[in-house]
Amino acid sequence: VAKVSSSGLLHLLDLDASILAYDFEDIFPLGSRQVPGLTEWNNKENLMFTEIEIRGKVCKESLWNHGGFGAQYDAQVCNVGQVDGRNGGKAGYFTEDSRMAVAGTGPLSAGQAFSFGIWFRTWKHDRRMIMVHHANYWGDYVSWDYGKDYFTLILDKGVPVIHTQPKTKLQSTKSINLADGEWHHIAVSMPRNSCLASELDIYVDGKKIGTEITNDRPIFQTTSGRMSVGGYGYSNSGFENAYPGYVPYTGSIDEFVLFTRPLKNISSLLCQEENDHKFPAGNTSRTRKCKWLTKPKKNKQKARRIAKYCNRDNVECAVTCDSCDNPFAASRAIQAECKDQIGFFFLNDVHGMVNCAWLTNTPNMAEGRIQEYCTRTAVKWQCSETCGTCEQNQSITKSR
Repeated sequence: VAKVSSSGLLHLLDLDASILAYDFEDIFPLGSRQVPGLTEWNNKENLMFTEIEIRGKVCKESLWNHGGFGAQYDAQVCNVGQVDGRNGGKAGYFTEDSRMAVAGTGPLSAGQAFSFGIWFRTWKHDRRMIMVHHANYWGDYVSWDYGKDYFTLILDKGVPVIHTQPKTKLQSTKSINLADGEWHHIAVSMPRNSCLASELDIYVDGKKIGTEITNDRPIFQTTSGRMSVGGYGYSNSGFENAYPGYVPYTGSIDEFVLFTRPLKNISSLLCQEENDHKFPAGNTSRTRKCKWLTKPKKNKQKARRIAKYCNRDNVECAVTCDSCDNPFAASRAIQAECKDQIGFFFLNDVHGMVNCAWLTNTPNMAEGRIQEYCTRTAVKWQCSETCGTCEQNQSITKSR
């Protein structure tokens, strides 16, 4: 049987996995790795430049994309601090002067279904703040009722609101306040290609909320858009005029993960399952909880139940079924088993990009390398076995 492998920028893409995935464990200098296609922005013969302007701010840092689209979709950032995250890690702290934008075109395009999730915490309940944005990067005008769509998730005085045009707005039917200083999670999913804006599913803290639409229309995204988090990013300069009073996000963001498909279920995205979740099992009307899947003492019986039920949309048992979509939670689960993650690379000041094995491949330098690099949060997570941080990572993983 032929084996297919890859290296470098050209690699096999898993369309089922996340294509964009950002956390804030490490914020790197902008020139720490090449972002293909970004050279056009500064018009220089330089593949590793160190700064770029985003909406009036000069940005010299980056967040590496851990999703399938790789380095070409690294985010360029500035004025984003690091604070304590939800469970032992780091979160990014944003102000109105912060910027986080992706120069790679897309990934939203035409009627292609997409979904995403974002963890955040803010107390700014009196503001209309931009959370997630995707729009064309050229021009200075935002059309009001025609042309291709854009996508903007706004926290409107604590209430999640989605715009695909200035006149097309999807919002919660109930008054909720997510700007209460606590950690919250918002997920958005297109259930199918080219669905109506009214068909978008919005989940808040794992629960689907009721929504109402103004000026419904099918979703057809611009094919020349760029993604940003916390503001308008690289998009055209007309959005400030189209949405007066809307401001960049202020508060913490922990993770942002995006897929080019509908959500399988919210349990898979959050990598957790509710104790009271039940699903129909067998030919009767009886329902079962997730723990029923692994209740049989014989492994064959467990395997049969998991194979039969875990692929069903109404079985939201991500932990029991080992079906987590979140790449960060999935990698932490690997670290709980005390294994270095194959395929993880980090920046070394002298040798460039290296993997976990580099830490100990020169015996007389191993101790110094471990002391220097295992203090980095990402290296500590991904190289648990080599760094000797398994016990610590196990306790953090269990707390999640």
